[in-house]
Amino acid sequence: MIRVNLLPEEYRKVESTSLSLFLLFLVGVILVALSFVFWLMLSLQGGGKKVILKERQEYLARVTSDAEVAKKIKAELAEYEKRLTTIMGIRAGRIYWSKKLDLLVADTPRNIWFTSIRMMQSDPIKLPIGQEPDPGRDGGYLELACYQMSDDYKILGAYRTKLMRDRVLYADFSKIQAPHFTSVTVPIAAEGYQKTLSFTVVLQLKPQVVYTTQP
Repeated sequence: MIRVNLLPEEYRKVESTSLSLFLLFLVGVILVALSFVFWLMLSLQGGGKKVILKERQEYLARVTSDAEVAKKIKAELAEYEKRLTTIMGIRAGRIYWSKKLDLLVADTPRNIWFTSIRMMQSDPIKLPIGQEPDPGRDGGYLELACYQMSDDYKILGAYRTKLMRDRVLYADFSKIQAPHFTSVTVPIAAEGYQKTLSFTVVLQLKPQVVYTTQP
């Protein structure tokens, strides 16, 4: 049977929405809201991660650039150190004999003269920078064969001491051996100069060094 409500609209009974339909609608709204919140959180997190990723990429680029610069500087330092080692090696293995002989002549008194000069220098040894050579190692020698216009051995002693006190001359020598001398008479010499000394002075050379960077 068909029922028709003929009452005016303002007098009709208001039909309420069913509870199950309302709950379903509410759940849908909540799910949509939660989905939006979740999407928003993901968006914010993704944006933050992009910023962090960008910062780390920029940092990595700076570090890589600094590493290249440091590598270049290290190579330049190695080259400079190699040059310095070469210069030190050349300087250590070189003795300026012309200067030594000039000083030797200047330190030699007028009543002493040379009959021969002989020199033997050992090859330089290689050592790491900062390491000193064995003080007992033989570096060679400078041998002076001389005559003294007097038989007073004190003159010879004073001459030997003078050579040792000349810092520039003696810088490359480790010691001076005790001189070997003999008294010689020269009959044809003038009166008062017939008694002479024949002696040999040997100055021991320090071992020369070429410094290297190897340990």
